[in-house]
Amino acid sequence: MGDPYVGLMVVSMGASFERERLWDYFAKALVRDKNFYAAHSQMIHALAEKWGGEPGEMFTVAYKASGNAPEGSPLAGLLAEAHIEHWLYLHMTDREDEAEIYFREPQIRQDLTDAYRKIQCLTPTSFSLVKAFNNFAMCFYLGGLNESAKEAITTLNGKFLEYPWQYLNESSLSILDSRYTLDEVQKRLSLSMRDLPDVIVKSKLSFSDESHEDSDKTVIETPVENSQRRRLKTPVVVPLSIAMVSVLVLGYPLLKILRADIGILESFEPISLPLFALSQIGLCVLVILTARELKTFLYRYPVIDSVESLQALKPVARTNMHAALLAFFFLGVGSLSGIMALINNGIGVKIVVFIIYIATMVLFAIYNSIENKVKQIECMDESLETELRKILDCWLHKALPNF
Repeated sequence: MGDPYVGLMVVSMGASFERERLWDYFAKALVRDKNFYAAHSQMIHALAEKWGGEPGEMFTVAYKASGNAPEGSPLAGLLAEAHIEHWLYLHMTDREDEAEIYFREPQIRQDLTDAYRKIQCLTPTSFSLVKAFNNFAMCFYLGGLNESAKEAITTLNGKFLEYPWQYLNESSLSILDSRYTLDEVQKRLSLSMRDLPDVIVKSKLSFSDESHEDSDKTVIETPVENSQRRRLKTPVVVPLSIAMVSVLVLGYPLLKILRADIGILESFEPISLPLFALSQIGLCVLVILTARELKTFLYRYPVIDSVESLQALKPVARTNMHAALLAFFFLGVGSLSGIMALINNGIGVKIVVFIIYIATMVLFAIYNSIENKVKQIECMDESLETELRKILDCWLHKALPNF
């Protein structure tokens, strides 16, 4: 920290001291330098709602410091830091729908863009400027301002910090190292073709702090629950898959118990484990390839806003429908060979089967989350929404595409 009063501010957060003492430490930290970045940054965190701050306190400090910051001052980045803290608070309080579109609210986008202009032409050499550029880059990325995010990341030239990127979960390996997140972010930005549109919200929260002198009232529009999610019926392949798996998994053991003649199935029993492994490998390869195609589409077309983007969805949907038929075959082979391997082999083989099965299910869960994002993709035009729903209905309820 360096400055003793900044250190005391950190202590006061953990010890739950009275707020007056926190403000006193903050004031004393600014005696020598009213633009002291570390003190302002620590105050942003101390006043965040997740640390017991009142709604609006943090934004009062952030907007005032950022607004009064001279050109080239890293204090401009405090606004981005405050919005990141509020975005984290939305996640902490299970307001995921609000958090998802928070940075796409027009006022927040504009405020962040205005603040960024104060440092836009600089090369970040000091830690405070590096931190400011990191914060702006993530805000722009989450807000769908892809060109601004690319510019900020390019300016950083590899000077990435754990905060704030550690809070993004863009890669399954992000939990190990935030560099995996940054790799995924840069990949997405390289494929993006446009900025995302604004999200207009209705509810407003007035954030103000009238207990301190010169405190400006700041109004932040907060996203409300997204009621525009499509209500899609369960894909026809789901009940069919459940029925098939149930028949195979229950039918084979029943035939064994009844000592019935299982005919050709008996010849597959000695090779049931390799057959199961091969079917699961085939299933995993299929899932990985189709998931990759879905992700590439989302990177390039984050919303449906033109005939071009709608036409680009059609081959993606067709590929996934054809892949679903092949996956149905792999699922059947895997279910039958898996239950054969479990019944006819020892504990070692049983453990291997369960490990492979669990790994496949985890991969399927990841794929389903990506597929659902495509099926819930925003459509900016009602006429396009009608055509989009026809594609999605076919995708969900028919075996082969009719588009």
